[in-house]
Amino acid sequence: MYHYSIDMDTDNSLSLILRQIKPNSKVFEFGPADGYMTAYLKDVLKCEVFCVEIDENAAKKAEQYADKMIVADLNKFNWLEEVAEHFGTFDYLIYADVLEHLYNPSAVLEAASSKLLNEQGSVITSIPHIGHSAVIIELLEGNFVYRKNGLLDNTHLRFFTRKSVEKLHLDSGLVPIENHSVYMLPEHTELQKNYGELPSNIAEYIKNRNDAHVYQFITTSKKNTQVNEYLVDEVQSVECYRLAEHVQLFWDNGKGFSEQESIRLPLAEMEIYNNYKFEFNSQERLRTLRLDVTNFACFVEVRSIKIYGLNPTEDKMLLLENLLPNGMDKLSVIHGAELSFENNHALIFSYSEDPQVVIDLSHVNLADIKLYRVEVELQYSKSLNIHLLNQFWNKLNRLELLDFHKQSLSVIEGDIRSKLTGDLEKIQDIFVDIQQSNEKMQELYGKTSTELLFLQEENEKERAKESAKDEIYLQILKEHQNDQALIKDMREEISKLRSSLSWRMTKPLRGIGSFFRKK
Repeated sequence: MYHYSIDMDTDNSLSLILRQIKPNSKVFEFGPADGYMTAYLKDVLKCEVFCVEIDENAAKKAEQYADKMIVADLNKFNWLEEVAEHFGTFDYLIYADVLEHLYNPSAVLEAASSKLLNEQGSVITSIPHIGHSAVIIELLEGNFVYRKNGLLDNTHLRFFTRKSVEKLHLDSGLVPIENHSVYMLPEHTELQKNYGELPSNIAEYIKNRNDAHVYQFITTSKKNTQVNEYLVDEVQSVECYRLAEHVQLFWDNGKGFSEQESIRLPLAEMEIYNNYKFEFNSQERLRTLRLDVTNFACFVEVRSIKIYGLNPTEDKMLLLENLLPNGMDKLSVIHGAELSFENNHALIFSYSEDPQVVIDLSHVNLADIKLYRVEVELQYSKSLNIHLLNQFWNKLNRLELLDFHKQSLSVIEGDIRSKLTGDLEKIQDIFVDIQQSNEKMQELYGKTSTELLFLQEENEKERAKESAKDEIYLQILKEHQNDQALIKDMREEISKLRSSLSWRMTKPLRGIGSFFRKK
């Protein structure tokens, strides 16, 4: 079984193209390469697929999935008449990252569309954007280095912006009816650039340009004979922000969260409040919302969350004025974030790229509502928020440690704060270090507790010895007191003896005895 290198759950150029192809269609694919999209068209969508490929080795790999494989150079038109004569017209013509490799892409588009596209058919193209910020940063650094693939593929002959993509289609007799833009941050591209490489004022200007993060333009168009002026005015634009800075809302009506039931919006200007509006249909009663407030490490302040029920024949009906003041217990965060509340605002510290705020709607009356609008007022900041950092830090230090441990943690905290202020992009790695430091401190605390227990036992032994000494001292004191009492008794007996009659009568004899003893 062929292993498809296409992730249909994500918004890449191939998945965006394939989602527009109706099953059992007749498709002509230009430049199928190894056939990864060809296989999906054939095996999953059951389409009839014809291909033209310039690389013979790639064509051999892809032809097993194609009804017809033609090896030819698109810059030459010797293949076109043969295809038109033998295989007729097609429902879709697909150019997935092909036109930028051609000398005259407009001529190829026009010729193929006029001969191969049926009257109801569509042309789908994906074209890389040369105006991406990663390329601009590269140019400002004095570089324009070709790569093996991507925005500066070494086989690119033409380069396009949004305006030149539109002009290409119009010059080819085609009218765009749907535009998709795939976004990607500079650091996520193959160029691996970063705004931090530039002075802040220049970086802000480049970042805030229209299409600054557009990596590819995917355009669906039809022959200009098929499209009236009304349809031209109603061209649908779909922005795909998976790889750019975005906020995403998921809704769960009992089947769980999925990408198909979610909306992504690009982040507006940082450091100020912006109102993000999400409109969606839900055939079942809403149970839970999940707000992925960001896809990068930062601080987020949520000022309000409002939910409206929409009725096609009436004005919008406010179902929930603001969830935050009275519904704080209905919010919880998961996946690398900390949540606290202050002045009826939700403060979120995201130290991962996938923080999720889960909103419980079980307390809200949502009966008979099918169309909803959720409005969330947010402010983003990459600068350090000491209040939120302290809240997070306190949660990391729930244990009552010794004074020296707390002082050590305070030193580490100050060091981490200074690092976060200067380099917030490294915040996740820094907090891993904090957790490891905390574990080491807890280990030290355990060892210190063991030592304290040992000292306590030794102290008790010393006290026991002192207590024994005290008992001996008391015994000696008691014996001394007994001796003193005995001496006193003896003195009293001697005194009585000396005052007796016999003592006085024998005094002359004691004197004579004393005289002879001296002799």
